[in-house]
Amino acid sequence: MTIIVKSSTEEFPLIQDTRFDVKDFSDRWLNARMSAIHSVLDSPQEKGNAEEHLLLQKVPVSQRDQLLKAVFDCSRQLGMGLSRYLSVSLGIQDFADILPLVSSSCFAKQEWRMHNDANVSEKSKCNFIEKTGSFGCDYWREALDGLVMGASDDVRLARHRSAGHGDSNCVDVLFYDKGKGPIKGQHNGEIPSEYSEGLQVLSRQFLEKGITLKWMGYTEGVLLYCMEAGTSPLCGAGGQLMRDVLSIEVKKFFPKLVLRDVAPLAVIGDGK
Repeated sequence: MTIIVKSSTEEFPLIQDTRFDVKDFSDRWLNARMSAIHSVLDSPQEKGNAEEHLLLQKVPVSQRDQLLKAVFDCSRQLGMGLSRYLSVSLGIQDFADILPLVSSSCFAKQEWRMHNDANVSEKSKCNFIEKTGSFGCDYWREALDGLVMGASDDVRLARHRSAGHGDSNCVDVLFYDKGKGPIKGQHNGEIPSEYSEGLQVLSRQFLEKGITLKWMGYTEGVLLYCMEAGTSPLCGAGGQLMRDVLSIEVKKFFPKLVLRDVAPLAVIGDGK
């Protein structure tokens, strides 16, 4: 039985492990991603592959979600294989070291900084996204998420901002998931300052109706929130009506901003 141990990145980082070949792993990951694309396109994968972004452009809109799942699964399997081979669960610094080296357009020559007990990478829009749009950004997010989840027991990667989804830059975060639920600054990002004034106005408007809006965070053009009505559950048709009203009001301030209700279903659901 293979025993997976915690990687001690300070004493013996993965990048110094002679068993880990960056070029070989980069090639394996590319093959895994290309395999995912070909499986969705139902086309054979041959030597002399077309460039990745050109194949992505061939994926019909109706099959994009299928590809995102496929590239996550293929990347996760590769990460699990690496972890088993090395008998190591990769740590945050391992990923910070290797991701810029394995042909990911998201981390080419990127430096990381520490913030909120996490490693943060920021960069402007990359050439890959200019060729593939927001779908290309989603594709890389799922590939990276799968790879990290497969190769580590407790490290996770979250994308807080995405140039492909209209943000001014891209922000990716590596953090240890302690299993205590979403933490702002790790699982999701801080709300951009440009939204502050409008959201304060909306909060006051809804408070006058007896409803408290809680802005929970932000990720890739999506504002996370929950809605409460005093001590009573906000559910059923009334709850849906207020969410619809909020969506309309938000669009007046921020036409491109997407809302996502993150309250427990038992609070805002249909009572079932």
